[in-house]
Amino acid sequence: FIRANYYRANHQYEKAITDYQRTLEIIPNNTVAYYSLINLYKYKNNYKEAILTLQNLENFAISTGDLIRLYRNYILFYRILNEHDMVDYYYNLINEIETTPSFDMGRFWSYIQSNRFDEPINYVKENQHEDNQQRNGLLAYAYYRKKDTLRALEYYKKCFEQVEKEGMNSLASMFVYSGYGFTLIRVGQIDKGEELLRKQISINSKNINSKRSRDKPIFYLNSFEIYAYFEEYEEMRDQIQTFEEENGWLYWEWMVYWVQNDHSYEFLSKIPEFMTSIEKGEKQVQEIQNQIRSHLPVKPPTDID
Repeated sequence: FIRANYYRANHQYEKAITDYQRTLEIIPNNTVAYYSLINLYKYKNNYKEAILTLQNLENFAISTGDLIRLYRNYILFYRILNEHDMVDYYYNLINEIETTPSFDMGRFWSYIQSNRFDEPINYVKENQHEDNQQRNGLLAYAYYRKKDTLRALEYYKKCFEQVEKEGMNSLASMFVYSGYGFTLIRVGQIDKGEELLRKQISINSKNINSKRSRDKPIFYLNSFEIYAYFEEYEEMRDQIQTFEEENGWLYWEWMVYWVQNDHSYEFLSKIPEFMTSIEKGEKQVQEIQNQIRSHLPVKPPTDID
């Protein structure tokens, strides 16, 4: 097991997989080895083995913590398949066994992914009571996707003012300048909106170049969208190329669905370079879906089951 961890840390993934498998032959209930294998299989684009390994792990998931982690992994696979009845089923199981159920960011985004916009709005309002960047940023985006422009504007303004005063302290506010900017443009405040879009490009570049940068593909994609709006196609091409080099369409395996349902898709879909890129992403996701679909039920069990 220790050697497997060493191999993994040094990017010798095949050797790590072999040693994690040997670990499970000796200690069949080593859940850390199971999850390490699952993550390595996914990294190697072997999602079939990842889901089969997860299913084997079910025999050893006994504690509340083990079960919650198991259910969260199933949620990720079902989000890839866009099977949101099953996503809801596993989130409900988590709520049933958690001692004190808390706000789950993943559940919010799964509602957005499935285009159920009233549910994430209610979910945030019921579970996020503090007037902060996260609450306002999430509500702004949910209303934006719902095409309730005035309410989106209200919450983007709140989030923007908090960011200006406090600095960014939530992933939900990382893209407030672009969200607020595009919303202002939608209501005719073009100069102010475009000023904010330029500011977002600067923020994205800073985050991409940071030594501790997270979520780089999302920043590339957001900058791509902004450059496309300004018709600055050379910069746009650089962003989408780097996005693909970062394996961006699989950074979140449901990224393709996300973009296709965002308002920006209306003008992005008219750009040949973008369509070529997202078609590559669609093929990548379909390959993963084909690996796992036959191994997962697509309907929650009934009482009779």
